[in-house]
Amino acid sequence: MRVGLTALAVAAAVWLVPNPGRAESLALDPQALEARLADDLPDLPRGVAPATLREFYAARGHAPLWLNAGIPRAGTLIDRLDAAAREGLRPADYHPAALRADLSGLVGAAERAGLELRLSAQFLHYARDLSRGRVRPGTLDADAPQPADAPDAAGLLPALAAAEDPAAFLDSLAPANPGYRRLRRALAEVRALAEAGGWPRVEGVARKLEQGMTGPGVAQVRARLRASRDLTIASKTPELFDQQLALAVRRFQDRHGLEPDGIVGPKTRMEMNLPVDSRIAQIEVNMARWRWLPDDLGERYVLVNLAGQEVELVAAGSVQLAMRAVVGKPFRKTPVFSDEITYLEFNPDWTLPPTILRQDVLPELQRDPGYLAANQMTLYAGWSAEAAQLDPASVDWAQVTPKRFPYKIVREPGPENPLGQVKFMFPNAHHVYLHDSPAKDLFDRASRAFSSGCIRVAKPFELAAALIGGTPVPARLRTPLGLPPAPAETAAEADPPVWDRTLIDKLRAHGKTTPVSLADAVPVHLTYSTVWIGEGGTIHFRPDIYGRDRALAQALASRPIP
Repeated sequence: MRVGLTALAVAAAVWLVPNPGRAESLALDPQALEARLADDLPDLPRGVAPATLREFYAARGHAPLWLNAGIPRAGTLIDRLDAAAREGLRPADYHPAALRADLSGLVGAAERAGLELRLSAQFLHYARDLSRGRVRPGTLDADAPQPADAPDAAGLLPALAAAEDPAAFLDSLAPANPGYRRLRRALAEVRALAEAGGWPRVEGVARKLEQGMTGPGVAQVRARLRASRDLTIASKTPELFDQQLALAVRRFQDRHGLEPDGIVGPKTRMEMNLPVDSRIAQIEVNMARWRWLPDDLGERYVLVNLAGQEVELVAAGSVQLAMRAVVGKPFRKTPVFSDEITYLEFNPDWTLPPTILRQDVLPELQRDPGYLAANQMTLYAGWSAEAAQLDPASVDWAQVTPKRFPYKIVREPGPENPLGQVKFMFPNAHHVYLHDSPAKDLFDRASRAFSSGCIRVAKPFELAAALIGGTPVPARLRTPLGLPPAPAETAAEADPPVWDRTLIDKLRAHGKTTPVSLADAVPVHLTYSTVWIGEGGTIHFRPDIYGRDRALAQALASRPIP
């Protein structure tokens, strides 16, 4: 395989060398191209319309784009198709070997016209896959938001024709968002590990290994961690589980979302024994998912990684604030979408969503009508603002069913409210948002998929201060916060009070439900990344808690090679 590819590369290099005779033999007569376009155009890649090719070439008088004596676009394109794996794509989808062979061997006008059109078609095919992916999210989830459209096929060919640097133009078609670009570097790094032999399995190890133990199993763990560069220090006693090895195990565990206890137990050993090829496939799947996101995520935005169970506030390309998060349970998956945070709500009450009412609260009420009072909840006759408050004991809960639950239940504000003391609102059809939580202990766990769909954040008031800090305090809130009232409209105020952490804490202590608008909406992106690049370029992997990697991998594999 390597010899064959090398031979083809040499053939391409010969074509790229300035050679008037060779260029003339490959030059394509416009009349031959026009005649070929007048025929049926079978076997075009999926998504490439014959009309796109006919209109492009008609507009340029049927002059060839690829087979001419000018800029060597054909060789540049085939090189990119050959290297499509660098972008997490399948080179075989674009038939670079056949194109290269035909480019080096064709002499007849009809064959040259066919090659010209195949080059254009594969360019459009590759451009679409590179920019927006081989699978659209709607094929996996009917409710998934659709990404931005792929580049307009009718405009791509003229743009390439006008480009002074075809290689740079082809490279510009790849997603420019930071998540994708970092994963592309990670893919190259892990592929280099694979070419070096990958990493050895940890075989025949006892139930667990920890510091102080000795034996061949320890040496296997050491070899495994050295191969993945979690351990960089050599040891004169490779069968001794020393402190340096324990630190390396913790590093590995932290990168893989495990409890970083420094002990090699069943879960850690299972992660160590996943083959390097499976990690390559995992990176490719996550690159495909990043293609669905816009290149520009915002100058300042909140990034929620559901698989990583983390939240970041990013400003000017740098992480300003990072924290752990609790996300939806596997049977109540938090959806993936983008929106804008427009306001915060301090001391929120909680109107229980229908799913929780039917599945969680109704069984409790049927066992004990006093459940609502014990949990500071109020029952209303319906969902309208005028609905009357009801005594739970007045309802025959045995007659209420999940399909017929007409009541609204509201949990009053307070520190023990499941939403905590602040929520971050980006109104959406999923009724999902970020919020505080009284269950602080859950943030200490390695796996944190415990919510009913919303995202609980570990540093809610730090995030609130980062979002509204430095913006003016509304006049309506000055008195409750003990601030001087706003001056009359005709009077000037030299230094109006602005939000800081002290005032935010006063608002929390005020106890009443209070919305505070952001001066400018902040984009929020709920993503699902089981691979990402952390501080210092460290590659992190996480389990596929929602099965979304598996579904996308199956969809990608089911796409036949055109």
